[in-house]
Amino acid sequence: MNKEDFVIGKPLPETICDKHGRMLLREGFIIKNSKQLKFVCELFDSVIEKQPDKKETLQEKAGDKDKKDNVLSNVRENMAQLDKVLRKFDDAGTSGNIIKSLETSISKISTNDCGFTGNIEDVARKIAETCTIDEDMALSCIVLQHNFNYALTHSMHVALMCEVVTRFLGWENTERFYTLCAALTMNISMFALQNKLQNKEGALTDDEVKTVRRHPQLGVLILKKLGVTNPIWLKSVLQHHESEDGSGYPGGLSGDTIGRQAKILKLADIYCARVSGRKYRKPLASDTAIQKIFKENDPTIDTKLAMALIKCIGLYLPGTFVRLSNGEIAIVTHRSSKIHQPIVHTVMDSSGLQIHVPKMRMTNCSPYEIAEVLPSHEYSYTMMEKLWQDCNRVKIYELKRKHERVRTCMEALISDADGQEALGTIINLSQSGCCIKIPNNTEMVPEINKVLLLSIPDAGDSLDKPIAAILRRVTNTNDYYYTGVEFMDLKPQQSRIVKCLLLNAVG
Repeated sequence: MNKEDFVIGKPLPETICDKHGRMLLREGFIIKNSKQLKFVCELFDSVIEKQPDKKETLQEKAGDKDKKDNVLSNVRENMAQLDKVLRKFDDAGTSGNIIKSLETSISKISTNDCGFTGNIEDVARKIAETCTIDEDMALSCIVLQHNFNYALTHSMHVALMCEVVTRFLGWENTERFYTLCAALTMNISMFALQNKLQNKEGALTDDEVKTVRRHPQLGVLILKKLGVTNPIWLKSVLQHHESEDGSGYPGGLSGDTIGRQAKILKLADIYCARVSGRKYRKPLASDTAIQKIFKENDPTIDTKLAMALIKCIGLYLPGTFVRLSNGEIAIVTHRSSKIHQPIVHTVMDSSGLQIHVPKMRMTNCSPYEIAEVLPSHEYSYTMMEKLWQDCNRVKIYELKRKHERVRTCMEALISDADGQEALGTIINLSQSGCCIKIPNNTEMVPEINKVLLLSIPDAGDSLDKPIAAILRRVTNTNDYYYTGVEFMDLKPQQSRIVKCLLLNAVG
């Protein structure tokens, strides 16, 4: 495609993307007037060096989409595989003396029974691969998937949480992997009882209390009989109910005598249990579940790891239904650097009608702030994969300050694909972007991810082509829009000019 293909009144024959595959103008965009024609030609000149082969690009996108679409189904398949491995423990401890029943079941287990260790490790590897494809989509399963029995679902959810948080903490692969195996098998000795207690109202019997308090030790016995020898795996299962203040079980350990793998397992266990419902109580909202950990000032947990957990997953877990300040209902799809301002996609308008093409909203911008968390069990959305499909076309970037910013005061002329223009002021500048103050009475309305062309009169004739940029953040005040703009693929000449502007501003 070249500039001769751009004709007023005719649709674009192809989607225009930059060299990173970011979509700038969609195929079919109709150029309505000379202003738009000028914009498209200048955009093309600014960022396009050589268009990739269309067939090849489509194949790459299809491959990425298949990976994304497989995340939810991968978790379902992993759950089914785990169910098959652990099913033999369904009947142990469901009647009579539970401890004696369990001990009888353990005595019948043969070493390497059914290749147990290999099967659990296989599930753990698949969970790790699933999180590699899309952590946010994987985490959404904790809120959205509850179609298996509770014990099985809970183990899978705790495993997903452990994998994401330990990645965030930078743990090395082996330690992460065996923490994941421990999460999948932490309740192996009370698998059936856990399902029974899920639906039970009222106090536990003495026998049930004994079983719960002994299940870490019995779990380790079962795992050893099944051929598990890894110390991280076994120690984590044994210690996952120990507490910082020494009030836990079975050993009454405290502080540094408890392994950090067991501590993260305990945190994930508490959190996932709270966001899951019981017969006698509804599930807690994700923000309430995480806040309770801190508001209760719980002496039984490691506060440093708890802080890491909230920094990693945020207040609103992906998959959470929320109502925005404009009345729209949305689902949290991506975490952001601000724990209280995730990225969401609207699925219903303010009147409650379903939106067929979900719209991405940045909750740090008005009017898209989160007003309230909605009970996920009362809402449903049948096209979950659609919510993450934006990431197959355009990666969601957050404007990060990779370069030092300098305060400036220089004019900027901004234009967009609709032919709208605005005159603003660059109030700070870096090598990778700038912040522009735009009067809010202009015809242009800044929108997140809008592609812009930026001309800087102070650069004089040396800047012969406008700079292509993407609008990343917008804050609306009474008089001005404050917009965070990211430069796209500066050409060598443009990069030199920006450096000169920075030097002039400093000097």
